[in-house]
Order: sequence, then C-alpha cells, then structure tokens
Amino acid sequence: MVAVYEAADLRLKRRVAIKLVLASKIGDPGALRRLGREARALARLSHPNIVATYDFGMIESEAAYLVMELVSGTTLRAEIRQGNIPPSVAADWFNQLLEGVKAAHAAGVVHRDLKPENVLTSLAADGKIQVKIADFGIAKSSLPGSESTSLTEPGIVVGSFHYMSPEQLCGQTVDERSDIFSVGVMVFEVLTGQIPFKGKTYTERIISILHESPQFELALPGAGALHAVLKKCLAKAAAERYASAAQLQTEIVPLIASYRVPDAQNPRHRASSSPQQ
Repeated sequence: MVAVYEAADLRLKRRVAIKLVLASKIGDPGALRRLGREARALARLSHPNIVATYDFGMIESEAAYLVMELVSGTTLRAEIRQGNIPPSVAADWFNQLLEGVKAAHAAGVVHRDLKPENVLTSLAADGKIQVKIADFGIAKSSLPGSESTSLTEPGIVVGSFHYMSPEQLCGQTVDERSDIFSVGVMVFEVLTGQIPFKGKTYTERIISILHESPQFELALPGAGALHAVLKKCLAKAAAERYASAAQLQTEIVPLIASYRVPDAQNPRHRASSSPQQ
C-alpha cells in the first residue's frame, strides 16, 4: 500500500508531502531497499519541472517513506476533465513537461508511468502555471550502484496500461523511448479529449496498443505535420520513435501551439507562461 500525507517539516519550517510504503502490502520487503536506492538517485534530480525529493527513511523492515516537495495545485487529469485545453496553453505545459523528462533522462532515470495523474499544475509566485512531474515510484534507474527497477523485477508489468509502450506491456526492457510513447498518448488526449487506442475492455485496449494505429486524421483534422510527429511517438517499435525527449520537444511544441481546434470545440481560457527554450 502507498499513502501520501501532508506534513510539517519542523526543522526547516515548511510543508512537505510524505509518501509511505508498507512492505506487508506490497509483499516484498526487498522492495523497500530498492525504493531507497531509487530515492537516492531521485534526490540528485534538481529541476523546476520535477517534484523534489528531500529525504528517505525506513522503519525497520516494515515500511519506507519519502519526504517530498508539497505541490499545491491540481493534476493534468483534472485539467482534462474540466474541458478543452487551448493549444497555446497545452504547448507551454508540454514544453515544461519535456524539460522535466529531459532532466530525468540525463540523470539516467526513466519514469515508466507518465500519465495525466502524475503531471501536476500549480500557480507559481509570478502568476504563471508551473508543471511538475510526480511519482517516480516505479522509475527505472541506470545510475551506477542502482538496481534496474525500484519496486518491480524484470518481466513484471507495472504502470497504467493506457499510457504504456508496447514493450512495457509485454514486460520487456524499457528505456527513454517508453516515456516518449507515454508523452505522445498524453498530447493526443489533451488535444482531442480521448486516448488514441480504442477498446471497451482491458483486453481490447491492450490489443489496440500492440497492433493498431490511431486514426489521426479523424481526431486531429488538417494537422498533417502533427500527425507525423505523434505517429513517430506512438510507433510500436521503440527504435522507430524519437531517440530523445529533446528531439521530440523541438518538433512537437511548435506544432501543438499552431494547432487550430475545430470550430465544434470551445477551448477554455487559461493562464499560460511563455514556453521555455
């Protein structure tokens, strides 16, 4: 079981978030040790678009906890549920998201569970919206001295299957290109209000991800260049996707910003900050 609490750091006089993981609930006391190694890797990640990790500790062999930055705001999932997000705002948000992904990948960390629930939006001191990536609980680290996964072993499928790459669904080795697949799914969803792979049941959706191609023209009419970028993001074979988040960022952010929403849709007005370069 994983639970997150708001707490007070009495030494530094600040509010924090504490994630508690109970070994008895995940059935693997060794997972607590792996979580510790990953926590130390994540603590070295210092980036404005990644939720900061402050501390890690264990309570004997029963539980582990992470002390993290407390972000006051909402999630991208909640933003999607409110209605259409204007392309100019979406471009800024995904630009920030990809800045965070680049920083994680540069540190040797693959998130493996990028989805709207793990993307936080909050109002910064300057009045602009800041995007932060949260929950690296199943991240994979290639840093020296770290294990290949935090809470899982090879061959075990973890994460949210709607946003998983085909190789992750099949329990195969994943790398940075799996995160790129997940970003592609989120871009599609933010711009269209629907996920790109269809199916009424779990099995049908899995089959769609593994074998079918999204109907880009129907969902995003008249956006051929954007179709091509998303098609590359969502390629079944990792080798056919963008090799890095930086490459994807360069191509997709301007295309999102220039996308013209069909007249049938009515985007809400939102505050936005200027895209980072």
